[in-house]
Amino acid sequence: MGTNLIQLIRGNSFTHIEGAPHWFIDYAARHLSVPVPIGQLKGARYGKIWWHEGEPWGSLVHGERVAAGLTPHIEHLVAQYGLKSETRDVRVVPEEQVPWWSVSVKWRPYQDDIHEKVSGNPTGIINAVPRSGKTLMAARAVDSLALPTVYIAPSVAIVRQTYGVFCEHFGEENVAMMSSSARAHQRDISKPIVIATTASAGKKPQEWWDTRKVLIIDESHHSAAETYHRINVLADHIYYRYLFTGTNFRSGPDQLAMEAICSQVIHRVTVADLVPKYLARPRVFFMQTQGKVAGEDWREAYDNGIVDHEPRNNLVVRTAKMLSQDNGIPTIVD
Repeated sequence: MGTNLIQLIRGNSFTHIEGAPHWFIDYAARHLSVPVPIGQLKGARYGKIWWHEGEPWGSLVHGERVAAGLTPHIEHLVAQYGLKSETRDVRVVPEEQVPWWSVSVKWRPYQDDIHEKVSGNPTGIINAVPRSGKTLMAARAVDSLALPTVYIAPSVAIVRQTYGVFCEHFGEENVAMMSSSARAHQRDISKPIVIATTASAGKKPQEWWDTRKVLIIDESHHSAAETYHRINVLADHIYYRYLFTGTNFRSGPDQLAMEAICSQVIHRVTVADLVPKYLARPRVFFMQTQGKVAGEDWREAYDNGIVDHEPRNNLVVRTAKMLSQDNGIPTIVD
């Protein structure tokens, strides 16, 4: 349908589309769109809101640029319409390193392999199953890069948990966290490693963001949200960016919005890597309890059917005693 050579200029956060016909830009903007709630506004995530069959859709294309994670989608569309494209990577590798001494940590082999993955891939997803130690894997990645890092966590609780793990590894003098409950020396965000929620990090000025050279996002399946796309804008200069998750998928159209930042998986840790060497093989049993809870608000159903449901709680106690006292099996009730 044409012989135009489209230039795809691949940056850290965005890919700029140069030399493309206007009809192709319009088609790409509509193709890379997802349904949005009525009243949704354009912003860092959506370049524009348009209507299709009476429903609002948000485009992930901003004028003639698209989030870098969606570059493969643009390349596919170019080929689909018989056009030609050339992708040029203009990312720059940072040189300076942070002079820290990490403490001795006994890494599991699959956790220690992370440094090889990040040395060959400046961006990507580490998809590791729950209980595989993703926080330690992230620490190993940061240690191998030795550059000023911002670590994004989805909640204050995870910020505090990660802070503790990173202090053990890097030393308290090298780690800070954005938390209102933190002490003054813990809130010094000039330190090499800063841990924060998306809301806190998104409020920091560009001048501070310019001091960061590595972006780590924990629980990256949340990254379809607008707050994460604003982080993507602030981090436009950051070359190294890695996303950790145990569930690298979203239901429905949010998957495309997540890919805009997450790009692709560069390393997987599966259950087979952990069982039986590191985790015990689980055995699952379902036990029927007496009583029935229906037709109530979910909070009432939760309280009446689980928390305050006496037959269920008595069954838990009897089962725990049977396992621990009668069978001699160490038991924990969670």
